Amino acid sequence: MTTHLNRILDVDATARVAWVEPGVLNLDLSRAVASLGVHYAPDPSSQAACTIGGNLATNAGGPHCLAYGVTAAHIVAVDVVLADGSLARLGGVEPDQPGYDLVGPFVGSEGTFGIVTKITLRVIKKP
Repeated sequence: MTTHLNRILDVDATARVAWVEPGVLNLDLSRAVASLGVHYAPDPSSQAACTIGGNLATNAGGPHCLAYGVTAAHIVAVDVVLADGSLARLGGVEPDQPGYDLVGPFVGSEGTFGIVTKITLRVIKKP
């Protein structure tokens, strides 16, 4: 069985949250949610080829980041496999998560803290 981790798992346009696997292309996500009246703001120039997981690993930006912020501002939670093989969920969709912000340092860490298997991200209302 081959797993590409490239599926959009769910989108809640009302809550403005989407659950995706890290192999989803940035532009594919934007196109998939457009009919719901929302979009994913981070838009690197390589949007047609770059993945959400790659954007998360590098904290990618793009022209819209001037108004909406870089990738870190849009990642709500990540499911990861840690170095010891254990699974962890960092963050969550509820506001004011208890404890330390572990999503913040994870975004932009270029995979050094763990392997991402699922990303929960914020989509915003189309302007």
